Amino acid sequence: MCGARGRLVLLTGAIALVLGAGALWAQGSPVRPRLAAEADTNDWQAYFDYGVEQLQRVPGRADAAFYWAGRLDPWRSEPFYGRWVTFWMRHDGDWADYLAENPRILRNPEVRRADSLLLAALVRNPLTGRRLEALVYHSVPGEWGHDLATEGYLAYADGRYGDAVKVWGRLVLQDSVRNVWWRYNRALAFAAMQQFDSARVEITRLTAQVDTASTKIVLVYQSRELLHYAIGLLEIVHGDHAAARSALGHALVENLAFAPAHAALGELAVMDNDHAAAAQELAQAVELDSANVWYRFRYGAELVRAGRSLEAVVELHRAIELEPFYAEPYFVLGRALEGVPDTSGAVGAFLEYLHRSPRRMEDNRTTARQRILALGGRIPS
Repeated sequence: MCGARGRLVLLTGAIALVLGAGALWAQGSPVRPRLAAEADTNDWQAYFDYGVEQLQRVPGRADAAFYWAGRLDPWRSEPFYGRWVTFWMRHDGDWADYLAENPRILRNPEVRRADSLLLAALVRNPLTGRRLEALVYHSVPGEWGHDLATEGYLAYADGRYGDAVKVWGRLVLQDSVRNVWWRYNRALAFAAMQQFDSARVEITRLTAQVDTASTKIVLVYQSRELLHYAIGLLEIVHGDHAAARSALGHALVENLAFAPAHAALGELAVMDNDHAAAAQELAQAVELDSANVWYRFRYGAELVRAGRSLEAVVELHRAIELEPFYAEPYFVLGRALEGVPDTSGAVGAFLEYLHRSPRRMEDNRTTARQRILALGGRIPS
């Protein structure tokens, strides 16, 4: 099993390839899979779960399911990761060479596009679960190795996260410089156990070592913004907003055009009730990644909060144009149109939200129904 350092170097070193969700999904629109009658076809989770079920049996069907999961909620990391795994299930003959960093494989345009999907997943959640990769390893002829790296991954893939943490910890202790990137894997396992403080410690130690690394580790220079970004998100979970702001600032020092850090700073400002700063950071994220549906949606929501309804309508319409299957912008658009005021438009937006939103969003669905009736609209039976 190839070390995490090598794989992450390849992926994060190409961070500039990450595009907005719309651009990544635009490489073809597969037929939407038919789910069980009781499934909620507005819920990304229903399609993702179906994709996981189909991954070993019919990878093409799994890819279609992950594709539609990503369209229903463009900010979830799992559909992007699922599509990356599906790619390697269909190209498992090149998997070993990919892990060995074979230049011929790495230069392949299809591989680069697949890596952009994994990068998109990491940007959405740097600690997104990575258990599905075990299916790719299982599909390749041969046996699992008996080294600590493999032992740890088998424990992780089996859901024995505590064992994985211990085994990978032994690997780091063996050589804290050469095996430094196994701290990332330990962070993944800690996150899977919802031990986010421990995950934060691992990523912080990893980042500190990378930031002061010798020439040997400078190969991962372009991954530093992602590491600092990950620390920022974990500091938000920890409740230390000052530390989060500092880490996200470091990410921008590494790459001022790193839109996810601007968006995260915007969300942090929302938590701190600094809505002017939130709108400014989210506007910057939109400017840097204009095809990102989530950034436009969140920016539009902040404009509504600021009473800038006409501007919000423009941003929310653009978000809907980029991804009409994503329900959330319709709800906020309804609020924005109420502020214009455009009563019929608001009713229409709330109706669209009811048509497209998953059943589990019952609070917002109830509010949408109430607003439709209050505005003189009718809810179809």
